[in-house]
Amino acid sequence: YAFAHLKRCLPRWLIVALPSTEQVMTVFAELAKNLIRFVAGATKPRPLILSRIGNMDTNQPLEGGLLKLRGLMPDYRRNRVPGGTYFFTVNLLERSNTLLVSHVDALREAVRKVRAARPFHIDAWVVLPEHMHAVWTLPPGDTDYSARWKAIKIAFAKAIPSTEFRSAVRVTRGERGIWQRRFWEHTIRDEQDYAAHVDYVHINPMKHGLVACVGDWPYSSFHRYVTQGIYAPDWGGQGVEDLPAGERR
Repeated sequence: YAFAHLKRCLPRWLIVALPSTEQVMTVFAELAKNLIRFVAGATKPRPLILSRIGNMDTNQPLEGGLLKLRGLMPDYRRNRVPGGTYFFTVNLLERSNTLLVSHVDALREAVRKVRAARPFHIDAWVVLPEHMHAVWTLPPGDTDYSARWKAIKIAFAKAIPSTEFRSAVRVTRGERGIWQRRFWEHTIRDEQDYAAHVDYVHINPMKHGLVACVGDWPYSSFHRYVTQGIYAPDWGGQGVEDLPAGERR
């Protein structure tokens, strides 16, 4: 009962990072010690450092995502924050295309190969017919998400038949006509921003009218979050705000 009550008091991103009773109680104990020191006037509050809690090593991304709190640079500028957490929107070139779901196994394999070569943590991901959203955390000291997306796009394009229309420019350059060249990127600022974008990822299929319930869409990390107890199975995105996310209208 106490654990359930504590979970209700914690922000969602911390519950993802601290899934066990022992780890949550350890965090609360440290917070309580810090508060006592502050009230007693002995010291200034000390930052809570989750360097090691239980068997967790926060030098590596935690299951569900470890926030790196940094700034934001808008538009198409790439905010290169070492070890940062990012939200992405990646679109197919043709809006009427459905390649991402009709060849979802090829997409999964492309992601698997790229992660094996250049690791990154998947905090959230949803695949729709012609676009996808994802939240990633890169390893500390690594800022090159652009190369990872490029590699995923290339691997996916190589794995599916060449049946799409290609403009003269793309033919000259030897490019496939599958992907938009650019993608949308937003650097996660804090835990509220993290929660808002993870919620946005998971509500997206219902937002676009593809399903009546979030849980009915199969190509989503929503199901992992339900298994972890983050969402209720019937979660319907109550209170989720629309975000600037690089989607075509």
